[in-house]
Amino acid sequence: MLLDLAILPEVFETGAYSEPALCGHLLKVLKPVLFEDAVVRDLRNGGWSQWMRKAAGNCHHATGEIVEALIKQRRLGLFPPVLGDEPHDSATWCYEALATHEIAALNVILCGNGVAADFENDPLVQSLERVHESDWYKNRPGSVRLRRQTADYTKTLRVPLKWCNSAMFIDPFIEPARKGYGEFWRILDLIRGRDVPPQIEFHRCSFEGSGKNRRILPMGDVQTMFASVDAFLSGEKMKATVYVWDAFHDRYLITNHIGMVLPNGFDISEDANEITTWTRLGAKDREDVQREFDPASYRHKLAFAPFEIGMA
Repeated sequence: MLLDLAILPEVFETGAYSEPALCGHLLKVLKPVLFEDAVVRDLRNGGWSQWMRKAAGNCHHATGEIVEALIKQRRLGLFPPVLGDEPHDSATWCYEALATHEIAALNVILCGNGVAADFENDPLVQSLERVHESDWYKNRPGSVRLRRQTADYTKTLRVPLKWCNSAMFIDPFIEPARKGYGEFWRILDLIRGRDVPPQIEFHRCSFEGSGKNRRILPMGDVQTMFASVDAFLSGEKMKATVYVWDAFHDRYLITNHIGMVLPNGFDISEDANEITTWTRLGAKDREDVQREFDPASYRHKLAFAPFEIGMA
């Protein structure tokens, strides 16, 4: 539901298209994809963005604006060097991107017509000039059907969690100690290994059960529920904040890049074939959900003070 892209420098060069005027037009088409649907792989631990900043003066006038916006919105994902030699043109940046694809899959490597001709037998390498014909562009999903199984959850969340700077797990009945959430650590495993761990939050309601069996949870019980996650995060040198609210119903994952509605949360089903549908939120709705679960908004009432788990 979130694209993982590599972009070669010639995408921003007017001479890389059949007509120079196409460059500006196609960059306009690309911008909403970059800022709503994707993260861009910052190859060689930031070498790509440094290259683009230096090259911006010789590229289309929108280049600097786009690169700086990607940096400001934290939509660049640092990827370590793979090949020995430093890239020196779009073709060698392409080889570097292809090498990273062997480690972690990309959706597409965007280029101009020059590199597209040189790599015409590689379907991953696609000219921006043919964007409207491309499956990666036409089939960007607003929703996804998946089994209520950890394998499907982690496959769908690999890109959103790999590159996120913040993640809010919002599920009124999330309980890592319970069987249905027993594999939840595998979702968190997608986040580990970062030089700067993302800000992680868990949001759940203040009770368990319903009707006559409804019971208000004291803080100690909630801490016990999260004991396994506490241990996992501590072992990975990460931490998170747990918020316990009076009541809410809907379930979401909100990161700084994407918002998703999850009807059944992160609970897995005993029926391996049971299907659920995850739906993507628009940017305004994502921001509104984020505000809804901000204590300063007073849209819900905290049952007690938030507490931290994981690395002290």
